[in-house]
Amino acid sequence: MTLDPGYFRDRYAASADPWGLAERWYENRKYALSVAMLPREQYGTAFEPGCSIGVLTVHLARRCDSLLACDAMPEAVASARARRGGRDDRRPERRHGASRRRAGRAPHGLSSYLTELEEEEAGAASA
Repeated sequence: MTLDPGYFRDRYAASADPWGLAERWYENRKYALSVAMLPREQYGTAFEPGCSIGVLTVHLARRCDSLLACDAMPEAVASARARRGGRDDRRPERRHGASRRRAGRAPHGLSSYLTELEEEEAGAASA
């Protein structure tokens, strides 16, 4: 299901955190479990699509040398940037859709996606 961008604009216009991502116990637990399921302690480069206000971004950044987090809504990206603590290796950006390089690839979860990125890095380094 694809939602009209106006839906998200309206949600962010009504609240800086329209889904309570930073305050709800459920969301905090979900982020903690998501990060705990990652098979390795540290990753080189990671990509977080649909980062919203950057709450998960903060958790992921602790485990990644470099993290690109994207969202289509400028209000969300501004909040994510504010959360990054001035670190340049956490780059929240406004982007629409998947990058060409990753087009057509749909990982089965965050863990497999990070692993996939690591494998690409290793292949690029040995080439």
